[in-house]
Order: sequence, then C-alpha cells, then structure tokens
Amino acid sequence: MGQAFFLTGRGKLGNLETFTGYLQELGVPFASAQAPLLAGLEFVGGICLVIGLLTRLMSLGLLGTMVGALLTAEKDSFIGSWAPAGE
Repeated sequence: MGQAFFLTGRGKLGNLETFTGYLQELGVPFASAQAPLLAGLEFVGGICLVIGLLTRLMSLGLLGTMVGALLTAEKDSFIGSWAPAGE
C-alpha cells in the first residue's frame, strides 16, 4: 500500500501543474494550495508506510485524501455503489 501511495505521489509531484488543473476542474477549493499538499502527503506518507515510520499518523492523513477523492472525483460512482440492486 505504501508503494502505491509513493508512486502516485511522485507522479503528482512530477506533474504538479496538471494535477492542480485537475483539482480545479473538479471544483476543489484552493486547488493551487492543496495540490502540492496532497501530492506531498501521498509521497511522504507512502515512504513512511513502507519503512514503518509514523504509520498511524500517515494512515489518517492518507485516509482523509482518499475520502476526499471519493467525494469529489468519484462521487457519482461512489454514491451509485450504495444504491440497491435493480430488477
């Protein structure tokens, strides 16, 4: 799990302008300030999870980013997954 966060964080940091634009398209407030924070958290948090440093703290931060992603980028599919199965 840590390696996955490390790799996605590294990719976002390497393409920070693209990631910032994506957050702006989603309507995330203060996207230009949040983009480096989120990317850095994924990058550093991933490293910490891999080496076992501050795992609980980093897990909470990464949980927050994933909940935020579900409620913004994946909102429709996330809410739709809770709907009862049709006929």
